[in-house]
Amino acid sequence: MLNPKSIKSISDLREDPLGVIKVAEELGEPVCVVHRSKPVGMLMNIAQYYRYRQILEDYKKGISS
Repeated sequence: MLNPKSIKSISDLREDPLGVIKVAEELGEPVCVVHRSKPVGMLMNIAQYYRYRQILEDYKKGISS
């Protein structure tokens, strides 16, 4: 379930991209970007990206072992 604070519109992203990234940093989770009430993307700060990437790499290593 998404936190309502982590949902931002395309307009929010266009008008204040750094503000949307700041929300992702403050919440510690990706922000869902919506257009006409439909999700079109997820935005996360770089630290979150590296964390998720590490989790995925660890998962892949576990499967191939």
